[in-house]
Amino acid sequence: MWNECVRIFPYRAHVADFNRKRLRENYTEEEIITVRTESQTLEIAVGVEVILLKNIASAAGLCNGSLGIVKFLQKRADGEILYIAVELYSCIGSFFVSSSYEKAFPVYRTDVILWDKITSSYKKYKIFPLSLSYAYTGHKSQGANMKKVAFYLGESEFCAGLDCVMLSRCRRLEDLLILDTYIADDRFSQKTNATKLQIAEDKRLKRLSENHFTVIRNKDSKAKCQIKL
Repeated sequence: MWNECVRIFPYRAHVADFNRKRLRENYTEEEIITVRTESQTLEIAVGVEVILLKNIASAAGLCNGSLGIVKFLQKRADGEILYIAVELYSCIGSFFVSSSYEKAFPVYRTDVILWDKITSSYKKYKIFPLSLSYAYTGHKSQGANMKKVAFYLGESEFCAGLDCVMLSRCRRLEDLLILDTYIADDRFSQKTNATKLQIAEDKRLKRLSENHFTVIRNKDSKAKCQIKL
């Protein structure tokens, strides 16, 4: 039951490792296709589920986070991959390509701006905006509603609010599985205390604001009375 559910990790490296492992559990080395660019090594296979990493055509349902199945890869005469044909579940457009009775949307390379450690500057690269969907980062999972999720929180929270994002992907607690073997006793109690303090502070500021405007209204009312006299 839990073996097939989506995994969520705090770091990209964890996601990449799990996706690579799960791909090889489901496909042979002969079935796995490696697509290499200057800044990307993408391993996929025909029939594998992938996730779209950027908005391509929002009006047609081709948005960042959309899921779909790889149907086929179209190559140029020199053997380079021209596009990856994906049957995206959310696609409502009419632009499709077909091959051997398969119909799908062509995903081409797109421009991305990435930091280059060698030159210490940003450079433009072309990559296929796709990734395997066996696992996501906590950030990528934001807004998603999932049936079952197994997630790894890590030794400490990567950034503020990430634990909450990962813990709230399902509607029922019984559909969540925590993979961590140890979680510090004060990890969530500290968050609870901080939240309580924040709520108390918000209420205090609200009372101050209400009292301030009440004083102003009273002064305005007295001023109007004096004018009438």
